[in-house]
Amino acid sequence: MTAPRTQTPGIDDVDRVLVTNDDGIESTGLAVIADRLSEHAAVTVVAPDENVSGIGRTRSREVTYERTERGYAVDGTPADCVAFGARALDRSFDAVVSGCNHGPNAGAYLLGRSGTVGAAVEAAWLGIPGVAVSAYHPETVFARPADEFAYDAAAAAVEHLLPALVESVDDPDGADLVTVNAPVERDPPMRITEPAGRYDTSAVHDGDAVRFEPEFRPRGIVPASDEGSDADDPASIPDGTEQGALRDGVVGVSPLTVPVEPVDCSIIQRAVAAYNEG
Repeated sequence: MTAPRTQTPGIDDVDRVLVTNDDGIESTGLAVIADRLSEHAAVTVVAPDENVSGIGRTRSREVTYERTERGYAVDGTPADCVAFGARALDRSFDAVVSGCNHGPNAGAYLLGRSGTVGAAVEAAWLGIPGVAVSAYHPETVFARPADEFAYDAAAAAVEHLLPALVESVDDPDGADLVTVNAPVERDPPMRITEPAGRYDTSAVHDGDAVRFEPEFRPRGIVPASDEGSDADDPASIPDGTEQGALRDGVVGVSPLTVPVEPVDCSIIQRAVAAYNEG
């Protein structure tokens, strides 16, 4: 007798999802994601009570909250919201979805800066698979005004990827979280990407103040040997990077793991040995 074939899990196999973001509980992107996933699973929304973008994975020692029509509004960070949902509520979750963010989160530097990604990383540390989903405009990068754009591609991407991420938890090579960058106003293909890129910033003096202007330039993601006068040419951006996905107007999906991995650095080892010999 032939054994029954194991079916690939679908979105209806995901029962309980925590949805959060860093743009605040009134965000259009958050509502789109929560509404789409509510068609398949029990969704609990726990989100900051105001916009706290760019706060990374900052955690607070204490938060306050209130129940609203949209869910729990927390006076804290996205990572606080995940901890609140995962540990302060009397329920468990199969996954955490953070977003949809208004604007892309592409590149290695933004993994630490983005509150959207920070929530998914916090979820992974707490043993819950996390998705950080962000939307970008194929021509202008940022979709503004944010509430006038459709986030269907981002919602569809999450709907498709979530069961695979939940399944991967039991795989030795599985991902702890995925970051997703999806264009607005499109029905695009999807590709595997990875965060890459050197970050830089400029400091602009304005009287007694200094304003920092981040530079997310394509030149940081091309091999050092190729950097030169044409390094800012969009054609030089590798297809496998998140920035390459933004250039091409497709959905970029980066599978990631935690924690930060140690490296075998002989220079630091020699410094430690010299200190002890001193």
